[in-house]
Amino acid sequence: MEIEIHRAPIPTASAEASELAGALFAAMNNVDWEWLLDAYGHDDFVEPVAVHLRRLADQRYTRKALWAAYPMGIDPRVAGPGAALGYAIVHLPVEDNTHLIEVGMVVRKAARRQGVARALAAVVRADLHGTGRTTVGGWFPNPLLDADHPGALAPKTGVGLVDATDPAAVWLRHLGFELEQGERYSILTIPADRDAWLGEIAALRAAAEGTAGPDYDVVQWRGITPEPWRQRMAELHTRMSVDAPSAGFDYREEKWDVERVVHRGEMMIESDHANVFTAIRHVPTGDLVAYTELQWPNSKTYAVYQEDTLVHGEHRGHRLGMLSKAANLQYLLAENPAAARIHTWNAAENRFMLGINEALGFRAAAIEGAWQKVVEPL
Repeated sequence: MEIEIHRAPIPTASAEASELAGALFAAMNNVDWEWLLDAYGHDDFVEPVAVHLRRLADQRYTRKALWAAYPMGIDPRVAGPGAALGYAIVHLPVEDNTHLIEVGMVVRKAARRQGVARALAAVVRADLHGTGRTTVGGWFPNPLLDADHPGALAPKTGVGLVDATDPAAVWLRHLGFELEQGERYSILTIPADRDAWLGEIAALRAAAEGTAGPDYDVVQWRGITPEPWRQRMAELHTRMSVDAPSAGFDYREEKWDVERVVHRGEMMIESDHANVFTAIRHVPTGDLVAYTELQWPNSKTYAVYQEDTLVHGEHRGHRLGMLSKAANLQYLLAENPAAARIHTWNAAENRFMLGINEALGFRAAAIEGAWQKVVEPL
């Protein structure tokens, strides 16, 4: 098959650029819709094209790029989104981790083993020439496997098995990628009897509050971080960037300041998302020492995403993780009663956080293999 690759231009450049970028993101959505239904049985992660365009237009802290593959001679602006064969999307951190490329790639099932991924990879590599990046990382989903599965492949952490016979795994290993980590994808389906479930959440919160004691209390907000907490949240986001278990991934500390905290909140709103945010304050010092956040797209208020959760290392052992997450679930149902499913990802070796999530009602749905390759500077 002859394949042609199209790159999405920054949509603010012109009306023509916006038209082409919109067509390519519609194609990406179509490909995602197909594989999400096949892999997970839902399309919660598919968002409006307008949201993708707003994110692409914002290149402040992360350079973003999208390429879509089509049969030769197809004009994406004329063809329907179903004409696309697959896509690749890349994020390049700008302020920190400037050695890193984060890439996602999906090829439509009917188009696999026809050179689509190879063609996308060649164009992406050529377009990134001169960036000096040295580390490529990507995450690819796999069904849950038993340890005795004949194709089971363990990451370097030893937990979170993926299927070595999966086409993506075969291709990645052929390219020299190494499986660094398995991330467990879990879903909390909010029970039909919400009152009973909220009673269980309230009991978990009360037990955590009993352990935490009077030295800790709950602070909550929606939208952009309130001004009094921005500097402290910058410090906690910086810590989160290196505290989260990342196995052998070459992640380095992110540089967070007040401006970046505000920008994050502004982009959430600009992307037509809403949130509930719960932090834990250490009463004697007045400092925030733990936090967790849930977000959802306003286009799909039933589909909720768990964002970062952090407990500062000096304040662990007081059940602040459970306290913050239980309180935030109560906050969620009060502010977004349409919430039906909550999605979260955790390092498979992070047994402590997995235990909290399981107590709250999350159940494993898949493992996402985290793959990495170190290359000569591009």
